[in-house]
Amino acid sequence: MKKVSALFLLLSLVILIVSYSLWHIKINEITPKESLVSKDIDMPKFSDYDSNNRGSTPQKPALVDFNSNDRARTYKTVLTAAESNGPNFAGHYTIATWGCGTECQSIAVIDSLDGRVYDGVGSQVGMDYNINSKLLVVNPPYNIYELYNNDSKKWNPSLTTRFYVWENNNFKLIKEAKINFNVESLDN
Repeated sequence: MKKVSALFLLLSLVILIVSYSLWHIKINEITPKESLVSKDIDMPKFSDYDSNNRGSTPQKPALVDFNSNDRARTYKTVLTAAESNGPNFAGHYTIATWGCGTECQSIAVIDSLDGRVYDGVGSQVGMDYNINSKLLVVNPPYNIYELYNNDSKKWNPSLTTRFYVWENNNFKLIKEAKINFNVESLDN
């Protein structure tokens, strides 16, 4: 029995390490699996949209202002939990995410300086962002690829990758692209 438990524990640890390795994404660039994506798509990079807010991140984020947004009270628990972790986007903002059904995620943006809550955008297969950039990537290509397991027959033809820049407390769409995967590159 001890051998079975030890083997199960070891197998679980290996699966955890492999899973983390597969999902770990380099946050400085948007194309960690660029060989999978058609070269005709010029994707914006995080470094092209620097937040210019270094040093303005508060040591202790402001309390969430639930009166600043009509939907804020509805998502009080998730907003409070996200803000308690501190800023994770564009210098001093916190992105809070929650599921809204199958292949559906919603977000709100919280300003850590004053606690104001702003409406976000939705996604089908996740988002990518970081604290040093104003760029938000909705439905990142690598998430699309992972979701459909390289099976072009299952790919949702309406699914696109969208790139937004955070300006004046709103997301501005700067690019939308249908992602075409270079499946042949996987065979090499």
